[in-house]
Amino acid sequence: MIGSSRAMALILSGRRIAAQEAYRIGLVDAVAAPEDLLRAAGEAARAIAVNAPLAVRAAKRAIRYGLGRTLEAGLDLEGQLQRMLYESADCQEGIVAFRERRAPRWTGR
Repeated sequence: MIGSSRAMALILSGRRIAAQEAYRIGLVDAVAAPEDLLRAAGEAARAIAVNAPLAVRAAKRAIRYGLGRTLEAGLDLEGQLQRMLYESADCQEGIVAFRERRAPRWTGR
């Protein structure tokens, strides 16, 4: 996430860094005060949970798979996952919900 040079320097030196520095260098994507931590984590979880579970799972899979692979391999998997998602009941539900201007009711199928 932060590049091999910076990661190597942190790992090998054992140097501790503050949360704000971790955020600045891209090691973490958010920082919250201890008293706000549960609220912030809940908000992040809810922001993900409102999305189609199959799509979230596919995105996670594509990201993990793509790390360390060629662009071609990553795009190939992305195409496979996209075709699978287009055939899902959740895809149809998303389209209908959009047309009806309502929140989708995901089933994970």
